[in-house]
Amino acid sequence: VLFKEKDGTEIFRIDESELSLLMASANKLQFRDSAIYLNSSADGQLDVVADAAVVLDAGTDIVLSGSSEVRIENDVRLDSDSSVFSMGAQDDFTITHDGTTGATLAGTPITINSTGNLTLDSTTDIVLSGSSEVRIENDVRLDSDSSVFSMGAQDDITLTHDGTTGLTIAANPITLDSGGDITLDAAGDDITLKDAGTQFLKFTNSSADCVVTNGAADKDILFKDTGGNEIFRVDGGEESLLMATDKKFMLRDTAIYLNSSTDGQLDIVSDGL
Repeated sequence: VLFKEKDGTEIFRIDESELSLLMASANKLQFRDSAIYLNSSADGQLDVVADAAVVLDAGTDIVLSGSSEVRIENDVRLDSDSSVFSMGAQDDFTITHDGTTGATLAGTPITINSTGNLTLDSTTDIVLSGSSEVRIENDVRLDSDSSVFSMGAQDDITLTHDGTTGLTIAANPITLDSGGDITLDAAGDDITLKDAGTQFLKFTNSSADCVVTNGAADKDILFKDTGGNEIFRVDGGEESLLMATDKKFMLRDTAIYLNSSTDGQLDIVSDGL
C-alpha cells in the first residue's frame, strides 16, 4: 500500500513482503514537530535527529555496533557516579570515576604521546607511582622560584632553589662519588667550607694565586696523617707554621731537615755540609 503526494511522489508504503512501514528515499518519520525525526539521508545511513536530546533507554545494555567504527561528535558524558569508560574486548583499559571528583586510569601499559606540550595540572599533588621505578627521559625542569626537589619518604634529601640563581643541597650525610674527577668551579672566586652555617675554611682565587683563609681569628689549620697524628699546623694565634712535637721540616730529601727532637732544642741535620 503506497502513500503519495498529490503530484504522485511517494511518501511511504506499507511493505507486505517485509511486514514493515518503508519511508521513501530520504523522507522523514517525524515525532511531535519537524525538528524530531528519523530518516536515511544517504544510502546505508540512518539519521536520528532531535533539536534537544536523543535518549536511548534500555533495561540492560545499549549496544552501538559498526563494522568499522562508531563515531561520536562533540562530548561524551557518563552522568552516574562511579561510572566506568572501558576499552578492549576484555575491558583492558578503563577510566573509572571515583564517586566524587576524581578518576583512575587503569591499563597495561599506559602511553601518553603528545606532539606538543604535555601538561599535568593539579590543585594539590601530582603523584607518579611505579612498582619498581619512574623513569624520565631528557631534562627535568622546576620552573617556579624557590622550588624544591626532594628524595626519600620523609623528604630526606632536598635540592632547594633560593629564589634567585642559587641552590641549597640538604642531606645527612652527603657523599660525592665520581668515577673521574670532582670539580668545584666558583665564578665568585671563593669556595667556602662551613659547619652548621659557620665558616671554618675558605679558598680564594686572587689573581691566579690560591689563598687559604681560616674561618676564625687566632684559630689553627691542622694537617694530620690518616691515623689522626698531627704533622704540622698553620698557627693563627702566632701567625706561623708549627711542626708538631719532633716532626721534621725537610729540604730536598729526608737527610736534610729541621726538627726539635727534645723540648727546648732545635736540630739542624744534613748528610753533607
